[in-house]
Parts: sequence; structure tokens; C-alpha cells
Amino acid sequence: MVQTVADTQSRGFQELRKYDKFSEAGVFLKEDNMNLQGKSALITGGGTGIGREIALYLAREGTNVAVNYSRSEKEARATTQEIRDLGVSGLAV
Repeated sequence: MVQTVADTQSRGFQELRKYDKFSEAGVFLKEDNMNLQGKSALITGGGTGIGREIALYLAREGTNVAVNYSRSEKEARATTQEIRDLGVSGLAV
């Protein structure tokens, strides 16, 4: 079984619902047995919108997350604090 990176309780999931196929939204799919704990990820645009939801999802899965931003520094820093609150490393770059 495959699940989307945004769970059904997130605000980002609501944005994804407008697509017939989640992969068309540019969101990767994760196999249920894929272990993300201890891995690291860089999420571009991870401070806002769908990028933020993906970053938080990965953090909940145990992934250390770097959030890349160009104009949304405040939001990126807030997202990285939420990531650190989940017990993994978070960095805004």
C-alpha cells in the first residue's frame, strides 16, 4: 500500500485533493515499509504550503529536515522550530 506524504489531517492535504493523482501534484509517494527514521531531507519551499506539510510529515517519520527558503525566512524558521519540537534536527537555509 502507498500513502501520500501529507496525512489526511493536514492543511496541505486539502490543497492536494484538487488533483486526480497525487503524483501529478509533484508530491512523492512513500511505500508503507520505507523507513525514513535517521535519514535527512532538504525541502525547497518548506516554510509554507505543501512544502511545509511535507517537511513536517518527514519530521514525524523521524527524518532530519533542512527547510530551504528564498523569501519566507520567518515561516521557514517557525517550521524548523516545529520540526525540532518533534525530536529531530531542523535547519532553515
